[in-house]
Amino acid sequence: MKRWNLWMLLSLFACMAWGQVPATVGTDAGERQVQLSPDENKKLRKTLKVLQRKALAGNAEAQYGLAYMHFLSKEYVTAAELFEEAARKRHAEAQQMLGYLYAEGLGVSQSYREAVKWWIKAAGQGNAMAQTFLGYCYLNGDGVAQDQKTAVDWFIRASEQNDLYALLALSRCYEQGEGVGQDVRQAARCYEKAMEAPVRALAFLQEFPTLYQCDPFVMGTMLDRYEAKLRLAAICGLGKGGVEKDVPKACALLEDDAAKYANAQIVLGEIYYEDGVDGTPGSYEKAVVYFTKAKANADDDWSGIAAFFLSKCYRFGRGVPQDVAKADALQQEALAKGYDEAKSLDDLLEKVFTHNSIE
Repeated sequence: MKRWNLWMLLSLFACMAWGQVPATVGTDAGERQVQLSPDENKKLRKTLKVLQRKALAGNAEAQYGLAYMHFLSKEYVTAAELFEEAARKRHAEAQQMLGYLYAEGLGVSQSYREAVKWWIKAAGQGNAMAQTFLGYCYLNGDGVAQDQKTAVDWFIRASEQNDLYALLALSRCYEQGEGVGQDVRQAARCYEKAMEAPVRALAFLQEFPTLYQCDPFVMGTMLDRYEAKLRLAAICGLGKGGVEKDVPKACALLEDDAAKYANAQIVLGEIYYEDGVDGTPGSYEKAVVYFTKAKANADDDWSGIAAFFLSKCYRFGRGVPQDVAKADALQQEALAKGYDEAKSLDDLLEKVFTHNSIE
């Protein structure tokens, strides 16, 4: 390990602290600008010096911690070298992260086979995230032969440790019947657990709130919790899969998010629309309000889905005066943006349930 890497890190974080350059931390999928406070910067300098001294002495935990800081600053080659040093000493978290770098091709040549090799080592030591990643490999056939049942087995093992990623993956499997018998009630229970699952992050990062909030895995946790909430709201609000319909519960879940996010607006709009079909007075009008908000979104995907649903409201005079011409125009707009009557509700809503859901 080269000593100058530490000073590169210190220099980068110092620039971030004093705003000298618009530095970023995190993966490309979750990038955000950060600025450390002077106190954080001072504490970080001290922490990095201690980590480097211990890492040079061969301490695996320090090598892992220093590697993670290089990972956050996008120095992936150095991160991979340090993760591997610790991984070869059977450090489970380092093995999990080294597998992640191989899966993503960050600092190393992309290889799912190599990723699987390290995840098996980490999973054997009980690392929940590695178990979850292995589950996805078996679910998708990445680096291993596709085997949905084995995928579910790994998800179950990780979910028993209350791992958010595993709970969300297991919920989807139950909801869609992949690798396990379809059981929407069990999916709903897993979604509820996922919403409350703890954030797993490098322990000492909690001393640095700015960096902690920009950890891509911390950010991913926030997105996954939100997706769990969206899916649970859809299940409860639409009474899917034999789950008792509970519109008030669904709306309470999404109440805060509906003011900001188009996908929450679309889910709520469809819940109220179906509630109107069941004869609840005023529900159609509420559906129109949410669909109209979502249609104004700048993203064509959200706008197109909302236009599709809104066209139904105008075509049948539900929540608005019947206006076939406007319905046709909205349907054409939805078609131009990729949505038409050939798509089922689940097809349309599947776009809503993605990790790109927060605008």
